[in-house]
Amino acid sequence: MITCVENKNNKTWLIILMIRNKILIQFIIFITVGASSALLDLYLLYLLNLSNINTSISITTAYICGSAFNYILHTLLTFNKKINKESILKYIIVLAINYCLTISIIFLLLSFGFELIIAKIISIPIISIVGFALAKNWIYKNKKHTSIGKENEYRRNHPEL
Repeated sequence: MITCVENKNNKTWLIILMIRNKILIQFIIFITVGASSALLDLYLLYLLNLSNINTSISITTAYICGSAFNYILHTLLTFNKKINKESILKYIIVLAINYCLTISIIFLLLSFGFELIIAKIISIPIISIVGFALAKNWIYKNKKHTSIGKENEYRRNHPEL
């Protein structure tokens, strides 16, 4: 931890650490929201599967409900954005990509004898990585700023650094 800032280089590192901490906090929120969405998805899948509903319909219904919950929380909490048509459209495209991956992974694992819920759990980390990369770099990407742009803006607003 930096306790004393004596020169311009140290101040630059302090700014970089602040930006990294923001990304780390955002990632922790992303994982927490994603875990909540995944639990909702799994619980609904479990309930639908108990009701003897077709496996594809069960997976799809649970996925849509979990995804809607996920979009709302990520938009408002993780990325601190407003819900709008553009991000909804991009999110739907990402959902389609992740849905195809989910179905492919689950049915592949089912063909190897895995239980449905276990197959779904195994698919979650893969889908999470793809989802975070696309959300951060496409759905919620700031149009005007990059990390370096934010650092330069911070320096302009804090000339004493």
